[in-house]
Amino acid sequence: MAGARDFDNRQTHIRTDPFGRVITTLAGVGGEAQLPASLGTKPAAQSISITPASDALFTLSPTGFRSQTVVTRPANVTPYTAGDVVGGVIAFANIGPVGGHVILTTCDLRIDISAVPAGMTSFRLHVYSATPPSALADNAVWDLPAGDRSAYIGFIDLGTPADLGSTLFSQVDSINRQSKLGASETALYGYLVTATGFTPASNSEAYAPCLRSVAL
Repeated sequence: MAGARDFDNRQTHIRTDPFGRVITTLAGVGGEAQLPASLGTKPAAQSISITPASDALFTLSPTGFRSQTVVTRPANVTPYTAGDVVGGVIAFANIGPVGGHVILTTCDLRIDISAVPAGMTSFRLHVYSATPPSALADNAVWDLPAGDRSAYIGFIDLGTPADLGSTLFSQVDSINRQSKLGASETALYGYLVTATGFTPASNSEAYAPCLRSVAL
């Protein structure tokens, strides 16, 4: 058995157990702390409990996620009326850890056309933790039926898209809405709904909503 001094000048005794593992005993402190036989990740039963100092500081690095999907409208120019779904169900893949909690931080919408169609104003993105059973198609009137309620998280309002030349774009920041992903899910789902009626500029236009989140 060997002796040494710790940082508080207390006597520390070092010995080994029958299996050759090192055991330390700190004088003046009840009990023993058994050091692991090797370095690396260990299960709880083979780990040492640590009590941090009351003034200890810890820095956590949250994990961020970004998910964008492209919704292509049908090959028609059928007018939309206020409250209609654009493009059907949207899936935002890999927006968080499996079944985890996230905070939605920002949302944006890119529309791949070069001018704002007459009548188009803002949009609302309704968000779900699982694929909504209603399975509404393009140009259907949005509703929140009983079957969709348990998966419904809430909505995000997107303003009138800005004309950026060859592209329309709108965004909303600082959403800060906590959301729970469905069991075994890494995705969120949504419906993009128009606030006003408008006539599409052409066939098969692409709408690309994007969500960003931070895992809790």
